[in-house]
Amino acid sequence: MKNSVPITVQHLFKSYDDHQVIKGISFDLKKGEVFGLLGPNGAGKTTILESIIGLRKPSSGEISVMGCNPLKQPEKIRSFIGVQPQETNLFPYLKVGETLKLFSSLYKKSRPPEEILRLVGLEDMMNKPTRKLSGGQRKRLLISISLISDPDILFLDEPTASLDPHSRRQIWDIIQSLKEKGKSVFLTTHSMEEAYTQCDRPAILYNGKFAALGTPADLIQTYCPQQRLFLKYAGQKRVEQIKSIPEIKESSIKTLPAGYELEIVAEPITKNVISSVMKQIDADWSSIRIEQGTLEDVFLKLTGKKIREGVLV
Repeated sequence: MKNSVPITVQHLFKSYDDHQVIKGISFDLKKGEVFGLLGPNGAGKTTILESIIGLRKPSSGEISVMGCNPLKQPEKIRSFIGVQPQETNLFPYLKVGETLKLFSSLYKKSRPPEEILRLVGLEDMMNKPTRKLSGGQRKRLLISISLISDPDILFLDEPTASLDPHSRRQIWDIIQSLKEKGKSVFLTTHSMEEAYTQCDRPAILYNGKFAALGTPADLIQTYCPQQRLFLKYAGQKRVEQIKSIPEIKESSIKTLPAGYELEIVAEPITKNVISSVMKQIDADWSSIRIEQGTLEDVFLKLTGKKIREGVLV
């Protein structure tokens, strides 16, 4: 029976000279799970990934991949894992089909290139040189290379970085199809949306440590449980009446060309809160909307910063 916990990492530290990059992180990757490392560029996400697959030697700590030590048993774990290569590993004048055949020759067992290309939606690109692929197509080709050995665990390093929304969603569809097939996926990303929609458990990596780890819903509920209610209305502001409702933590009113927009914060927004507010103001029911906390709110609360295009701001 295959390991139900394909990867375990315990007390991982990694330093370069006197600079400590990773500061004692521990986690596991379960079978059939998409585990995400969420953090800005330079946070150490790739260092962790490369330590797990045996490309970097940790300063200290223990790593197990399908029960194997990646440094002592590299040949053994190669049969279990698939790693998305960097774009620099593509040969621009090789055709897509030739590229897959080249990489498949590195393994004792491999899947037919045609089958893999159908899986990633590149079956019509078999005879196209890699240099003529779009950015999204190149990313899908890189993922197809990582799938050629039919691995149990897939490592994807920033798979949708710099892609347009359509290409990004194509990659996400591939990730979900792999999960449905029981594959385990280790994903690094600086995209809040990607971590929220694709990862069963994202870990927020900041200053070399995990600031938080859990399901997106649990992280939001733990760190940002407040909900925001927005509604538009005409008439008087009625600020004091609104502030007197006990469940409301915060409230603000914005002046509009025809009336006002009220924003209130409560934990959570209940029917009682809404009915209490509606008694105080003549609101337009069709304008009501409720917003939940987001992973970006969680990241901001834990770190005091936001991520914009991979950079902390």
